[in-house]
Amino acid sequence: MAAKTVSAILTEVVGEVVSDLSNADMLKYFISAARQVPTLIRERSFLGSDTLTISSGSQTGDLTDLSPAFVRERFVWWVDPDGHRQPIVKPPSLRYFHGIYSPGENGNPDYYRILGQTIEVDRAANEDLTVGLDYFAEITDSMTVNTAMTIDEQMVEAIKFMTKAEYYWQYEEDERKSDKAEGKGLRLITRLEEEYQDHEFGGLVEETETY
Repeated sequence: MAAKTVSAILTEVVGEVVSDLSNADMLKYFISAARQVPTLIRERSFLGSDTLTISSGSQTGDLTDLSPAFVRERFVWWVDPDGHRQPIVKPPSLRYFHGIYSPGENGNPDYYRILGQTIEVDRAANEDLTVGLDYFAEITDSMTVNTAMTIDEQMVEAIKFMTKAEYYWQYEEDERKSDKAEGKGLRLITRLEEEYQDHEFGGLVEETETY
């Protein structure tokens, strides 16, 4: 996959919708479209992995420390003294988490919950604790027309169609054109999702993890 600037993608979109808008003007429709795509597909381009620190005596960490920007977790762990990754489990319910929450107890975490941009664990850290996350990442964070995106060419086309859908809906107020463009984008996304399942799970769709 080669890097392609947002400007290059928008130049194609502007030409195909025959618009006199500049790439800078079209950017808002592109960002709106790009934010929607990760909710429709599991794809490596939208994934991040990073660590943060929960300070000694604390039970919370700041997810804004993650780069790229955090959207939603896939898997959470803490790093033991030997460097091994030990899983931290998402509880079956908030009621369960509140039941085992131990503010006066120090030790390694077993459970976590996420509130906005904060991760909270069930007990306070004995010492500064490294917590890692595999997560869905914000691909539009600080995006400009000069941003380079390393994504599959088919994904470029999918985002282009979704950008056109946003443009037709918000700018031209043409629902028919918007629906047609969105339909083409969704068909491409569906095909890419099927390819992901084949590569990751051998075509099986039943999973034990939340993706």
